[in-house]
Formats: sequence, C-alpha cells, structure tokens
Amino acid sequence: MDPAGILDAAAKVRIADELCARYGLGRADCVAYGDSMSDARLFAVVPVSVAVNADHHVRDIASHAYTGRDLREAYAFVGEG
Repeated sequence: MDPAGILDAAAKVRIADELCARYGLGRADCVAYGDSMSDARLFAVVPVSVAVNADHHVRDIASHAYTGRDLREAYAFVGEG
C-alpha cells in the first residue's frame, strides 16, 4: 500500500467541495460514507453520513451505521431517512 495515495481528512473535504462545485451542488446535497476517523471531518460538513463496517468512534458520529458485506444495504440507509 502506498501511503502517498491515502487521503487525509482535509483532502476528503476539499475533494468533496471540488466535486460539488463541478456539478453545481452544495454540501447539503451530499451523503458521506466512511469507515475510519479520517472521515470524521467529512461527516461533520454534510447533513447525512453512513459509517460502514466502522468501529464505535466512527459510528458514534455518523447519522447511520452499517455492518455487513452488501454495500447496497449501506446505500439504502439514505433512502430510509
């Protein structure tokens, strides 16, 4: 694994903001999915977040938490809320 290819928390927010600008969206239009504390900053700036197979630190700050192998089930949390 190449550590240079791993995004830090600030990069995740920056990239999300760049994608929002490119597609004419705002943070309020976004949902964040993550599994580690490096996702915490992104979870804090969007209205809905889903912790996926994450430990309690990430689950505690997410809007929803999913544990399992079928990511379609994790995506379904957004439709339920």
